[in-house]
Amino acid sequence: MSRQALVIGEMRTAGGGGQLARRRRRRRSRRWLALQICGGVALLAALALTGRWFVASDTFAIGRVKSGAYRYTDQDDLQQVFAAWLGANIWSLSSGEINAALTALPWIRAVEVKRQLPNTIEIGLQEWRPLVTVAVSDAAAAQTQDRVLIGDGRVLPVPRQLANPGLPVLVGVEVETMADEGGWRLAPEQSDAVLALIAAMEDVGLENARPVDFLVARPEGFAIVLQGDAGRLLVGKDDFYERLERFLSARDHIPAGVEIDLRFRERVTYRSAQKELP
Repeated sequence: MSRQALVIGEMRTAGGGGQLARRRRRRRSRRWLALQICGGVALLAALALTGRWFVASDTFAIGRVKSGAYRYTDQDDLQQVFAAWLGANIWSLSSGEINAALTALPWIRAVEVKRQLPNTIEIGLQEWRPLVTVAVSDAAAAQTQDRVLIGDGRVLPVPRQLANPGLPVLVGVEVETMADEGGWRLAPEQSDAVLALIAAMEDVGLENARPVDFLVARPEGFAIVLQGDAGRLLVGKDDFYERLERFLSARDHIPAGVEIDLRFRERVTYRSAQKELP
């Protein structure tokens, strides 16, 4: 009797069906990528149209320009600059343009720009501060207006609407005409030293202790003439802070009306002051 047997081979998975599934997934991925690209293009187009509307719409045409407080800047000059911006687009007018136009005015040092939608610009103004009155010896530069030194070395007329600020008077310096910009400035070889002396006076609080009448520039250095015949300080050409501190430490032991020489390291000497004017 012959035996019967079943020979069962290995079961195959549906290989053909898997390939079809992969093809379907690839088709869906391509369709999804195409949809994403179309969506991205549509979004960019919408953004472009929105941006164009922002810079072209009358909604954002500047209708008002406001400034913060100021003291020395000429009001007419300021209004002329502001008027040029009316009607411009609030987004197209850059902060750099605003800064360049305003810092071209002599008293304005820096600006801060804020935009208030839809059509207002608010500008904060930082002005230069007058440091000393400058005695102008050049007849060609002399005018009826007093002149003051500001922190970048320029010499500006005191605005006509303001009284003389009552600052110490700087004498013995050269004032040069600025050919390109107009106006005046201290000669470069004197400017840095004068500004360093003024900074040292402020840092040590000299005028709080002994008010100053004159700063005198001489070939041998600077002299500071104190108010009320209180005396005269010889401070030389450098190391102003250390020398003025040395004077303030010793001032209660120095008689009034003398000439005090601070040019020697760690020494304070004095003698009777000469009587000539600065």
